[in-house]
Amino acid sequence: MPLRWVETPKPGGDIRLLGITTVMDRFLQQTFLQVMNPIFDAQFSPHSQV
Repeated sequence: MPLRWVETPKPGGDIRLLGITTVMDRFLQQTFLQVMNPIFDAQFSPHSQV
């Protein structure tokens, strides 16, 4: 499962579902970011950044 769901109470008595990423999902996201970031950063113009 990519998310672990936790129920948190709301003031009116309702329950809100909160999705928490698992350790493996977060690890894969970070790995993907570190691989893809240099590829896409090379395509940006230096003049397009603020």
